[in-house]
This record gives sequence, C-alpha cells and structure tokens, in this order.
Amino acid sequence: TITFITKGIVSAVEYLHKNDIVHCNVCAHTIYMETLHIPILSCFEYACRIDSHGERIFTTEKLSAETNFASPELFMGSLSTKTPLPMSDMFSVGCVLLFLMSFNGIRIQDRSSNSEGEFGRFPHVTKVLQGCDLFHDRERAKNWADLVVKLTNKDPHRRLTSSQALVHNFLATVDTTVEFAATSLDVSLPSYWEHVLDARSQAQRVLVTNKYYNLVTRMLNETGKFQFVGTGVDADPEQYKGFQVISIDRIENASLWLQYVAKRNEVAAMLDYNAPPMEKPAATLPFSAEFEQNDPMLTVQANEMLLFHGTTEETVPFIVQTGIDNRYNKRGLFGIGAYFGENSTKADEYTQRDLDNIRTIVIARVVLGDIGYVNKKRLNQRLPTTNAAKGQLYHSSVANTKFEHPDAFLNKHREFIVFERQQSYPELVVRYKRVNREVT
Repeated sequence: TITFITKGIVSAVEYLHKNDIVHCNVCAHTIYMETLHIPILSCFEYACRIDSHGERIFTTEKLSAETNFASPELFMGSLSTKTPLPMSDMFSVGCVLLFLMSFNGIRIQDRSSNSEGEFGRFPHVTKVLQGCDLFHDRERAKNWADLVVKLTNKDPHRRLTSSQALVHNFLATVDTTVEFAATSLDVSLPSYWEHVLDARSQAQRVLVTNKYYNLVTRMLNETGKFQFVGTGVDADPEQYKGFQVISIDRIENASLWLQYVAKRNEVAAMLDYNAPPMEKPAATLPFSAEFEQNDPMLTVQANEMLLFHGTTEETVPFIVQTGIDNRYNKRGLFGIGAYFGENSTKADEYTQRDLDNIRTIVIARVVLGDIGYVNKKRLNQRLPTTNAAKGQLYHSSVANTKFEHPDAFLNKHREFIVFERQQSYPELVVRYKRVNREVT
C-alpha cells in the first residue's frame, strides 16, 4: 500500500512537471485519498507555470502556512526573486513521505541552516530514518529511506526529479504485500451530509435550521457577553439582551473537509495523540457533547473545538468554496491569521447587518493543537509563537484578556488565531438578529 501511495504522489507531480507546472504547495493537507490506494493532489492556488518568468513571486512569506514541507532554498532566499522550480516540489514530496511513515518532519531550523550535514542530508532526517523500523522487509525499508534522503537533499540540483524517482528501486517494482506502518487516517466524508456524497461533488450550502435551531440558539446566547454588544468595532447606541436565530445552513465541501481532516490528523500525530489541554476551557465546550450526538466527534487529541467567526452574507459564498482563509487577512493585532471567538458577541463585532437587520456568524471546527498564549500585540506576524521547550512553532495562538493575565492587552474577549486555513472547517452558517433590551 505505501508503494502505491508513494507512486501515486510522485506520478501526480510528474504529470504537472511534464506540463511545465510547479505545484508549489505539496504537503500533507493538499493530498487526500479517494480510495485506499489512490492519492489525489489538490489545492492549486499557488501553482505556476515554470516558464512564467517571474510572474508569480514565491517567497518564504507566501509559504508561511506550509513551512513544514517547504524546500530549504525558499528559506535561504535563492528563489525569492524567481519562479519556483520542480526541484522545490520534489523536496516537499520527500517531506510528505517522511511524515507519512514516521509522523516526523524536517525541522525549520535545520532547513534554514547553511550547513550541509552528512552528504547534503539533514541530520534530523538521518536520525529519523535510522530509528524507524518501517517495513518487515529490511531491503524495502532501506530503499524507502534512500528515496527520502535523495528527495530531501539540501542541494536542489542533487535531488531526484519526478521521472528519476519513479524508477528508483523503491518504486520500480510495486509490491502489494508491503505493509503500511503508520496509523490509519480518517478520510471519509461525514455520514450526516445530505448532498455532497463524494469527493467530486460541488460544495453545497444546505438548510438545516430545524436540526440545529435549539442548540445554536443556546450557543449564541449562553456564550455571549451582551453588555459589550455595540461597544467594539461596531459602535451602536442600542442595548441588547440576546440573539434571535433566523436560519442555519450547513456547509458541505468535500475538498475542504478532506484537507481539514488531514491537517487534524497531522496535528494529533505530532502531539502523540495527547494535546495539552487549554489553560481555561473555551466557553463553547459545554455544547460539544450535544453537537456530537449527530455529527462526527471533535478530536480532543488535536484540541479541536467549536468557535465563532463573524462575517457578512456577501462573504459566505467565498467561505463555502475556500473556507475561512487567513491569506485574505492583511492585518491583525496578534498576527495575520484567521480569527475566532469562544463568545458569540466577539464574532458579532465583525458582522454587518443587511437591510432586514440580519447578521451572519459562522460556527467552525478549529484545530488548535499545541497552543501558544499571548498577551502583547504581534502586529504583522505570519506565524504563531515558538514553543521553546520543543524548539518548534505552536499550532495556534490564544490572546488572553486581563482576566487570564494582568499584563494582557485585551479586556473583553479572548481571541483564537490559526495561521493555516486547513486548521478550520466552516461547519454552520448562522443568520440572526440582535434582540433589543427593553428600556424601562
């Protein structure tokens, strides 16, 4: 199975390269499995033609969401003024194969270093390969390790091309008896979806008001801090006591879901399926059990939770198709990411009423993983903070209020920030109205 999967990934990349296209974003969450052995390479928003002569400037800044799979020359700047080349894709393929079999990656500090290491390899890769007993057949394990090393050479000119990789000893003879040693991943679509039943179906927005009305009404009103409504970025002289739900739609988007599940599994695996619990549970946590009665359970091993995201009805069609995409965010107090709230009233600040005074909030699944807590502003930062104990980036940031920390910048609501769009899935679109407080 692992041979079929590997050959499928390399074949997909070779097809692109033969057609003068560089994918530019080959990573664990841009590959999903349509069947057990058939990988599909998706997400071509970064792709460019090899002969485009610099029309697409591709720098580390634009790579910020997928740094775990990026080639070292992108960190060292040699491609900062050029169009990405096929050699960059091949390094990413090597990273995917390394993660696929060991749930380990190449550390960013190793990739951005100018030191060559043994035979141009990364010392961390060599250590991982030596420590992994991946196959019952030791010769196949040796061939697999050799393939990964040759794909992840620091010198891009010494890496295997896609055509060379396909005739490598590991892939030249497909062995259907090879056993896949990694934990199996959930790649199925939710059983409760009504209209999108396979990976090729178009994304749909499905009316589900009756199913979720009571739950969502309670979530919006019991997590809200209504004394703050109209006092934030949406200054309003009225006083409000709650929210009235008008309609609820479910987003069914197979491509987004499969990318999200892949990322969720990746984060859970990186944390050895034991994510550190939040210092203070999210206000939405009490509603998780009720939400899970009919829907897939939240993965606590990845700190997956339900959070709110304020938006406009005009933006919803884009969210249905591409998710809550942090790349459209140009600024943010705590980094250029996608922002969520545990309190409905925080998300409400970022909504806009239509002619009927109806506003829109998205209830999203969000993978927080290993959380970095911040108290000070982090203007223009495109990555979360670093976990010094582990020597790697946190998966997300949570901005405290003064209630959690006296030196915190915020006063009213905590904010939750992720820096990769695959870390959230927009589950429900809620249209609602603010309910005025009776003034006596």
